[in-house]
Amino acid sequence: MNSTWTEWDGKPLPIVGGDPALNFHVPPQWSDAEKRERFGLHLVRETSVPAGKRIISYSLIDEDGEPRKLDALVDVATDPLTLDETRAAKFLAIVAQTEARLAAGAPVGGLHVALDADARADMGAVATTAIAAREGAVPWPEGYARGFITIENVRIPMPTPAEGLAVAAVVGDHYAALRQHSRDLKDLVEAAETIADVDAIDEKAGWPG
Repeated sequence: MNSTWTEWDGKPLPIVGGDPALNFHVPPQWSDAEKRERFGLHLVRETSVPAGKRIISYSLIDEDGEPRKLDALVDVATDPLTLDETRAAKFLAIVAQTEARLAAGAPVGGLHVALDADARADMGAVATTAIAAREGAVPWPEGYARGFITIENVRIPMPTPAEGLAVAAVVGDHYAALRQHSRDLKDLVEAAETIADVDAIDEKAGWPG
């Protein structure tokens, strides 16, 4: 859900489908001041959404016949979230939890291995090389034997192919577990039939350590 609101001075000029009682917000992509002013709007300040209010979105037709997205502040008490909006908010909360845990990395021996795309590719190369070295097809590189550099900038030693494979397995398992739990939570949200069902889903619970 949006946490910031752009306050405007003035009301929009007549718009097809518009409600003149609403204080419309022009999104940032409307960078053309002339266009904004054609709607009678002038930026005042960026502020937080007032207590007891929430932002709802409209798709309206402007004077040129073009669709425009506008937001409006409404009272939470008189205009509560719909089931779809509640689902969307819960999805965003799950995504935020997923990204935070991915950013924290995979725990390995008290350290953490990064889980971004580059780090996962590097760990995949460790695993592939370790399998080949274990079969005697290639030597185990000194660079891998010295260790994999963690988020803490400390090496996890991998003196043998077996230890390289073990580290890669721990990291791969943790990444997969995070993704699977994120998907499980989203499936629960999609299956929820009421707002209460969605609210009961704890996006912070059940994550692998």
